[in-house]
Amino acid sequence: SSAIMMLGREYQTTDEEQLAAFQEDFSSRLWLTYRHSFSPINASGSKGLSRDDGWGCMVRVAQMALAQCLVALRLGRDWRYSEDRDLSA
Repeated sequence: SSAIMMLGREYQTTDEEQLAAFQEDFSSRLWLTYRHSFSPINASGSKGLSRDDGWGCMVRVAQMALAQCLVALRLGRDWRYSEDRDLSA
């Protein structure tokens, strides 16, 4: 049998229920991606940056780590994303 470990939880891939639980857990993690085509950032000695690949990955990793910490602290490790939940309140 094979298992998947994610953030301290183990899921058996041979068990349909656990595989579904892993997919729900995985889809509840925050993911910040590359940006492009935004207003140029005028950096010293450059024509302006309009993409964040290369330098943005460090910022993005820090943002995702901080965001995941806040989710775990405020909502708990067992929090799951739900499309039905009203987040505007």
